[in-house]
Amino acid sequence: RYLSTINLMGSAILEQNAKEAETLAPPVPIRIRTSSEKRKQEHLSSSLSPTSEQREPAFCPKCRYKYSSESCKNRAKFLAKKYTGGDLAEARQKLYREHPTHCRQQQINISAHDLCFVTAEFSDAPTDMDSLPILDEDMRTDPPRHFVFTNQPSLSAPLGWRRIVLDEVELPYRRQITKSRWPKFMGWQHPSLQHCEVIFYGDAYLMNPINETNWLEMARDIKQNPVGLMQDKQIGLSGNNKPITELRKVAKEAKLSTELSEKTITWLLNQPDYDEDAIVYKNAIFGYDPRNAKVQQLMQDFWSIYAKEELSWRDQPIWSYLLARERM
Repeated sequence: RYLSTINLMGSAILEQNAKEAETLAPPVPIRIRTSSEKRKQEHLSSSLSPTSEQREPAFCPKCRYKYSSESCKNRAKFLAKKYTGGDLAEARQKLYREHPTHCRQQQINISAHDLCFVTAEFSDAPTDMDSLPILDEDMRTDPPRHFVFTNQPSLSAPLGWRRIVLDEVELPYRRQITKSRWPKFMGWQHPSLQHCEVIFYGDAYLMNPINETNWLEMARDIKQNPVGLMQDKQIGLSGNNKPITELRKVAKEAKLSTELSEKTITWLLNQPDYDEDAIVYKNAIFGYDPRNAKVQQLMQDFWSIYAKEELSWRDQPIWSYLLARERM
């Protein structure tokens, strides 16, 4: 009975306060919105509410994160849950900002004119050289983007090729083969190649399929890959210590002296970071991103060893050692 009395008293007080408030408060005028104001309000509401695109941004079904099996969409969902309060659109942008070269959906703005093709022809006689391929008309550009580095000013360069002559002052090395390796590994430093986004090097005798290859697609893959390098594995080498197997193989085939082969083997085994599981790659043709800092450092490290002309003139073993060392 006591609680009931308190409740009734409280209700009566609230009712009295409400009546007083009605008496004191001025009447609120009723205003009818015009049709243009209604449209503005509808537009504002639609812009503030998330659209289906904002809630679920579109992802390419083939998009994979960091060349893994995980899709970019699932990765973005993980980032949204962990970092962006569930906002998938914001997580998608975070994905692209932090890993622009890893996400396969990221667009690479590169055209055929940004690609460069390099080969080298060095010899004691201009007649002792491989012939360069004739380029299809749609492969030719002005200025040319196909470069042949040589020590022979009389070397014939077909239409679309630009001949770059390097003399003994520019390349002060004893072996012609060492001179030919400078354009292969250090050509990206030459002033004529500073505009190149991707460089494809190939020995002259391998450049004949140049008109039939989808170079632009490979160039985009190179630019998207954080390693910035594309080449094939060497086949026919079994077991561990493939760089050493390669050295003994070429010595047996008389492509390298036994003395240099054994000297290079000893040098490799004496390197504290030599990896017996290093993969040997084909170096006759490969593509790379000349603006990639890792690639630049790799090639400079290689040249600092190779240019001394103390070890194998075959470049694959030292190159493979450095790739394994840098985890590239």
